[in-house]
Amino acid sequence: MLLGSMHPSARTAPITKLDRIALVQLQTVMAEVAASYDNFEFYKGVNAINKWISSDLSAFYLEAMKDRLYCGDGGGVIEEIFHGLLRMLTPVTPMLVEETWDHRPEWMKAEPQVHPFHRTLADPIIALDRAVGDDSLLADLPWLLSANTAIKTAQEEARAMKIIGSSLESSVILQLPAQPWDVFERYADELGTIFVVSSVELNGGIEGVWKYSCDFDAPGGKGTAWVLPPKDHKCLRCWRYVAPVEDELCKRCEEAVAVL
Repeated sequence: MLLGSMHPSARTAPITKLDRIALVQLQTVMAEVAASYDNFEFYKGVNAINKWISSDLSAFYLEAMKDRLYCGDGGGVIEEIFHGLLRMLTPVTPMLVEETWDHRPEWMKAEPQVHPFHRTLADPIIALDRAVGDDSLLADLPWLLSANTAIKTAQEEARAMKIIGSSLESSVILQLPAQPWDVFERYADELGTIFVVSSVELNGGIEGVWKYSCDFDAPGGKGTAWVLPPKDHKCLRCWRYVAPVEDELCKRCEEAVAVL
C-alpha cells in the first residue's frame, strides 16, 4: 500500500495534525531502533518495527488516511514513512530493501535520491522539517489514542449487535472532565478523520435510537466515548455520513467532482 499511495503532489499538500502524529510516531520508533542497533540488540529493533507497523502505522495512520487517499487531496506523509521504514530495515533485511527500492514509483526514480544503504537513522527525513515542530503533540498523543481505543471498543459492541458495519456509520460524542477539554479542542477539526467516524462532538447531548459507550483515561479524570447514529446522510462518493441530503454528495466531494 505504501508504494501505491505515494504521489509527488503530497509534497505540496497541507500537512494535517494526523500527519504530524504519524511523523512523531515515526521519529520515536526510529530513535528506538537506532538505540537497539547501536547496542547490537537487533531483535529489539525488529520488535519495535513490528509494533510500530501493527499499532501506529497500519491500525491507526493508514486506517485514518484511506478517505484522504481515495477521496481527498491525496496528501499525507507516506513518502516520509517509506524512507524511514527502509532505513530501519536496511541492517536486518538488505535484500528486501534493495528489491523495494527498485520498485519505487517512476517519478521517484527520475529524481536524484540517496539510496537507503547510504543513509543513517539519524539523517533527516525528506520533508520532516515542514511537519513537526509542535512539542505539545507528544503530550497530547496518549490521550487521543486512549479515546480512540474507547471508541473502537464501543463500536465493536454495535457491530456485535449488527447495528453498524463500517466505523463511518457512527458519530461520536466525547464527554470530558474540564481539564482535557483544550487537548481535544486543539484537534477538533480533525477528530472525525483521526477516529475514522463521520463526526465528533465534545460534551454534546447523548441522543439516538441506539448508543454504546466506553470509558477512557483522560487528564483530570475519566472520559466517556459515546458511539451514536450519524446525524447526516451517506455521501455517495466518500461514504461518510456528512451529506445534507440523501443520495447526494457532501460539500467536499461536490468540489472535488467539479474540478474533474
